Amino acid sequence: EDHGRLPRRGAEGARVRRPSVLALLVVAACARGDAPVASAPVRDSAGVRIVESSTPAWGERSPWRVAARAEVEVGGVAGDTARDFAGVRAAARFADGRFVVADGGSAQLRLFDPTGVHLRTLGGRGGGETQFAALGAVFVRGDTIVAWDDRRQRIVRYLADGSFLGSVRAALPDTTRLGRPAGVFADGALLLVVPTPVDLVLVDSPVLRVPATLARLGATSAESVASMGSDEIVVRRSARSVSAMMRPFGLNGRVAVTGDDFVVGEGDAHAFRRYAGSGRLETIFRRPGARVALLPADTAREHGVRSGAALTVREREAVDNVWRTVPFPDSLPAHGEIVADPTGAVWVRDVVRPGDGASRYQVYGADGTWLGAVELPPRATLLWVGTDAVLLRRMDEAEVEYVAVHALRR
Repeated sequence: EDHGRLPRRGAEGARVRRPSVLALLVVAACARGDAPVASAPVRDSAGVRIVESSTPAWGERSPWRVAARAEVEVGGVAGDTARDFAGVRAAARFADGRFVVADGGSAQLRLFDPTGVHLRTLGGRGGGETQFAALGAVFVRGDTIVAWDDRRQRIVRYLADGSFLGSVRAALPDTTRLGRPAGVFADGALLLVVPTPVDLVLVDSPVLRVPATLARLGATSAESVASMGSDEIVVRRSARSVSAMMRPFGLNGRVAVTGDDFVVGEGDAHAFRRYAGSGRLETIFRRPGARVALLPADTAREHGVRSGAALTVREREAVDNVWRTVPFPDSLPAHGEIVADPTGAVWVRDVVRPGDGASRYQVYGADGTWLGAVELPPRATLLWVGTDAVLLRRMDEAEVEYVAVHALRR
């Protein structure tokens, strides 16, 4: 739990990640790599395109397929310093097929060749210029690896051959605010989600949606380009203190960068906003769909998972106390994370009932039209999408992590 103001430095331990139109024209066939574009009912509102989809343009059968079997898979080798992962944060792929994995447990960047052979390891936990206090994300731009240190709020850059290019601290005006990266623009600028600090003493409601600023971080300065709702928190009061925790099954704002644009989803509906990199709102696109109801069985299952993960009796009692008093939402978020691909298409994860291993993403075209769904292998999460391949994080039944390259057929 964090006390006083949220979020603060060192608060990343309190973050909990959970799950986690009727088309008027048929989608035109497009060559691999071309942006998928389909027509849907569109109207204009003060210069902003509004795209309303009622059914997927692809119909019931998606022409896009992620191969069930991996072409390359790394991970699952206990004790192997290159293939034993402990909290994969992100991964990205180079044009020649090499890929890099950000492992949060070791704070290492692990680079592999196209066949999965380990090439080198960069970073590692520490306070040195080339190290990370808390590795949060990794992106690839050309032949450059762009990594982010959550705790030290730094961008660290390497070449793929391991050469260190340098690091720079985020130039945020308020140094108490803790940003997290959403992606890298075509010009190399980083988009940060920066939640607004909250004075808990002044909060009347037991549940608060924390507002956030989206900041475009250049070489020397940061510019606010948009705002959004970030995470839902639960404010807890006692006779001696006020504290906060992430709301179980609460809403989370999601962001992805695509080229010079970025896309925002608030999690409360199947509705998204596409902005130019400058912050100008260009398109609002949405589709129908009810949120999944949260059932007592869902909260009981999650309670069991968290209680079972407690290391001490005191921790278990704390989990039990939270579960007795926390105000749960009536439904799960409308959607999960958002991933953009090079064509401008946007992949949005479906939220499924806890314990359901299904993994499915709804795809929206570059113009905002809802195209349809793409199924992934069970218990897989999309880390990166290219024109003909995807990178997936997969968990086996023993909760062992793997990172895999799967072919993508469009």
